[in-house]
Amino acid sequence: MRRYFLYAAIAWLILSGWVSALIPPRAHVLVHAPHNQIFLRLEAITAEGNLVVSRHVHLRRGSYETRGPVSIHEPETGRVVRESLSEADILVNVHWTGRLAVAKSGSTTRLVSLESGKTLVEHPHRPSIRFRGGGLSPSGQRFVVDAADGLHVWDAPFDQEERVFPNVDDPMFGDDHTLYARRPVNPPRSTPNGLVKLEAVRIDIDRGLVVPDKNRPDYDCGSGLKSESGEYGIGYFTRTEDDGFHVYHHGSFRHVGTLRTPPELGKSGLFHPAFSFTDDSQEIRAPYQSGEYAVGVIRWRTSDGTLLTPLPLKPERLEWKTAISPDTRWSARWLVRSDPFPKWIPAPVKQWLGNSLPRLMNVLAPRNRIEIIDNHRDRIAAVIPANAANSMKITPDSRSLILDNQQDIVRYDLPVNASLSWLAWGVGPSLCLGGLALRRRRGQAEAVELKR
Repeated sequence: MRRYFLYAAIAWLILSGWVSALIPPRAHVLVHAPHNQIFLRLEAITAEGNLVVSRHVHLRRGSYETRGPVSIHEPETGRVVRESLSEADILVNVHWTGRLAVAKSGSTTRLVSLESGKTLVEHPHRPSIRFRGGGLSPSGQRFVVDAADGLHVWDAPFDQEERVFPNVDDPMFGDDHTLYARRPVNPPRSTPNGLVKLEAVRIDIDRGLVVPDKNRPDYDCGSGLKSESGEYGIGYFTRTEDDGFHVYHHGSFRHVGTLRTPPELGKSGLFHPAFSFTDDSQEIRAPYQSGEYAVGVIRWRTSDGTLLTPLPLKPERLEWKTAISPDTRWSARWLVRSDPFPKWIPAPVKQWLGNSLPRLMNVLAPRNRIEIIDNHRDRIAAVIPANAANSMKITPDSRSLILDNQQDIVRYDLPVNASLSWLAWGVGPSLCLGGLALRRRRGQAEAVELKR
């Protein structure tokens, strides 16, 4: 009998270890869309950890528009801290800090403080504007409106108009001191490709200079990646065989650094590493498969392309989409196509479990799932039954996963203390069963001694 207790202890220890990694963390729905014609979008996470959420509204068949209100929520409870803009306002963009927003309201473009809800600047935009009526510089220091008589530039914190640049439109900030725009060519120039009616220009805001410059940082058709602030960019088609990917500063579009990567992660064009910028644009990151489950990260300093971590020798490309915590310990992956069951479970057992306990297995081993990976221990720490997310972010403190699934903004706590719960209901019962086996063995030994 003692063997059965011992076998049960070992089986329970292994099974509980597997199940503890598959029990999904509790879902905390922070924001819920009022009806299915509104899709929620997580725009930013502020320095305080609050969530900035916008509304993507279905106007008619195949037509969507991002409108107000833009709300700020506490990350723990989802309580609304403040709302800005109204349902009639069209949201142009939210600054990467989550503190400012640009919106169109009727014939005017507004700069709004999301912290106070107040309008800081408001000015009429060009009547022919379809999408963007204005924009913010990378630090939020300057604000521009594309007006009928040219570009109006403000010092945003002081609500002070600094300059007006006539006969130019379609502005885009390069940095806090530079704008890229277009101006008409009069008369149009004749070229082998036809008439040139517009030319690209670069504007030095401080000196009031407007000079021709074709290096507009658009990165259309997947030709590169722009940082969250818009101040830096990576060119995907500028790499040569012996060179790396070039990093550009958009103030003058100069080359400031080179990212040299292992060839296994991609060389150029469409086959490039999965680069990303941190929210503050201070670092560039490229993830790679570093273990069976673990995700490693190559890091560079954005300002000069300096490598901050050693290059891996033989990295593998990721086959799924990944969100990585700021401290790189945790990663969350979705669009996972692998078998949800461990390899050590025989195929007949998998089939029996799926047929006999379909609801339980849909929770413990779902086909559509998001896996939370402990990169330090190279293991699956938790599984969330869910379809592919619209977006996922791990909070700045690396303790929670924020999931945007269009209808809800949901928070899942990362399993930081999962090993403690496993010690309670996994290791504890196993030790008790093992103790019973030892106790029974001692009892049998004493009985033998008495017979002698």
